[in-house]
Amino acid sequence: MKFKTLQVITAILITTLALTLSISAIGKNHWAVDYVDFTYNTGILSDTRSGVGTSETITRGEMANAIVKIEGLTLSNNVSTGFSDIAAGDGCAGAVRWASTQGIITGYSDGTFKPNDPIKRQDCAYSFS
Repeated sequence: MKFKTLQVITAILITTLALTLSISAIGKNHWAVDYVDFTYNTGILSDTRSGVGTSETITRGEMANAIVKIEGLTLSNNVSTGFSDIAAGDGCAGAVRWASTQGIITGYSDGTFKPNDPIKRQDCAYSFS
């Protein structure tokens, strides 16, 4: 994995932790505000649901899309992923397929990926191993 990717995945991990706070709770002096700003200002993550600093989490599918953006790739979503819960054409299909073939992310033993589940710290930690 490229060093740049590792740095940005670290920023995403910190952002996922920071997103549990409201933007008013984060404030301009909070330790995580630069990471939150970086991931959103560079377009690595985008929150079209309700804005930065909400209590919403980043999903496993969004994390896969973010990794692909970090790598600068443009992928088709009209691909089979091998996971029973992601159809060709789903918004994260291309990213999940690429990241799983690179060994960056994995699915579950039941053949699912659970793209709409919130990303967990252990999911990010696995990406580093």
